[in-house]
Amino acid sequence: MAQLQPDRQSQDTPIPLADHASHGFLWLMIPNLFSKASGFLGQLVLARLLAPRDFGLVALAYSIAAIPKLLRDNGLLQVLVGKQDKIDRWVSSVFWFDLILGALAALALAAAAPFCSSYFHQPPLTGLVLLVAAGILINALSSVPMAQLYVKLEFRKIATAGLQYNLGVLILTVILAFMGFGPYSLLIPLPIFSAIRFIVLWRWASPRIHKRLGLNRWNALIKDAFPLALGVLLFAVQTAIPSIALGRMQSVAQAGIYYFGWNLSTQALQILSFNIMQVLLPVLSNLNHDLPRQAAALLRVLKMLVFVSAPACAVVAVLAGPAVISIFGPKWGESAEVLAILSIGTPFAVLLNPLISYLQSRRRYTFSMYLTLAMLMVGVPMILIGSAWQGALLVAVAVTLQAVICVPPMIYLSIRDARGTIRDVLAVFVPFLPLSAMGILPIVLLNYWFPALTAHHLGDVFVGSVLEGVIYFGLSPWLCPGESSELWRRGVQLIRRITRTAA
Repeated sequence: MAQLQPDRQSQDTPIPLADHASHGFLWLMIPNLFSKASGFLGQLVLARLLAPRDFGLVALAYSIAAIPKLLRDNGLLQVLVGKQDKIDRWVSSVFWFDLILGALAALALAAAAPFCSSYFHQPPLTGLVLLVAAGILINALSSVPMAQLYVKLEFRKIATAGLQYNLGVLILTVILAFMGFGPYSLLIPLPIFSAIRFIVLWRWASPRIHKRLGLNRWNALIKDAFPLALGVLLFAVQTAIPSIALGRMQSVAQAGIYYFGWNLSTQALQILSFNIMQVLLPVLSNLNHDLPRQAAALLRVLKMLVFVSAPACAVVAVLAGPAVISIFGPKWGESAEVLAILSIGTPFAVLLNPLISYLQSRRRYTFSMYLTLAMLMVGVPMILIGSAWQGALLVAVAVTLQAVICVPPMIYLSIRDARGTIRDVLAVFVPFLPLSAMGILPIVLLNYWFPALTAHHLGDVFVGSVLEGVIYFGLSPWLCPGESSELWRRGVQLIRRITRTAA
């Protein structure tokens, strides 16, 4: 069967959405690259100052907040972005509805904090959960101005606000850790800089909020947002279950070991996947009249994500141990193994956010919820077994298997009604994954046959990265010429835009 192609008439339509998407991705990508690089340095400092138990307490606080946080992460931002041509009519209703739900979520979490602390036998949890509750309440004020900026494709302002927030949180976190605040140093900065970000976004967007609550529109908001919010809840439960299960069945330290490795594994994923999700939702919403073109655009994005992430994940999977031990210290050796295992599933997991964004742009909220529920039903039993049997390592195996098993069928089911085929899904992963495995094979053989040549940890990482890059990108023009040329073309465009922006 032929691979999915957009209609010829659609190809000839002079709509500059690709320019909007690439420009928006650029503005979101550059600040986030800087934020993640500085965040990595901050994590390097925090790894020396804090213990696995501290990270475990923070992971438990976030996990406890997952269900009450549903009232805050209710999908209203996505619903408001989807109403692009009518957004002014809905701004006030969404603002008051979101603020009330955020206040209810914060109150519920604050009330549950002492009981959760008693359940896990961890007194510091009470204060940590209260800090998360404060952040939820403040963030409820930001949905409306954020949605307005997305609709206007003001990605530069969104990226600037995000950069200010990330850098502020990082600097204050490191300062507090040096002062001996322990796990509190990771959470105290969040409500402070959430408030600053809200003020900045509000000044830029200048939303017109009426005193009337707009109750007549709430039923429509609930109808649109409920399946989306339920999908967010299921996704949050999926993220929270490993830490909760490990904290209860094993120890808080085991939860911290998993959380540290998971956090490292999501650094690159967040830079690529989340930024693309932010750009795709408003851009693809303009293509609802042309499903084949919309699906073809999604498949191109997924292929590029796998093409870029596969070689990096292969290097991490093989060399996470020496890299983490050299950079963060021996106490995080078990987290390195968690990172290595999770990296195997990252080329699959990195596709979830763009896929969800595609479904949201088509307002298929209920279908997205069912896909997330199916993924949860596959993964949760394996995660619980892993937590009870061994701990963080087996939980990482379960999460990786869940991504590998679930993501390809989710892609197929999402594009099937737009004439998508199984061949289209296979083309997302082949030949990128086999090619990345081929690239990392020499360093595996060198480690096995000549361990003395790669005895130095950082030298091992450097040699492996160079070999993977040379083999992968050297063979890609022959095995995947389309993606290789596209990456080169987009890279040149990126450099030119950065140069023009700097000038």
